[in-house]
Amino acid sequence: MKTVAGPIQVMLMEHDWAGDLLKEIRDLTKGFEILDEGCQSF
Repeated sequence: MKTVAGPIQVMLMEHDWAGDLLKEIRDLTKGFEILDEGCQSF
């Protein structure tokens, strides 16, 4: 019988990794803030 523990562990690690990337983007953009001189269509 095959185990699903390996694929689930990989998905959990990828989920954490994606969350870390989003946090870094949020930090770099000051909470996704649009600059005064930035295009307001964003």
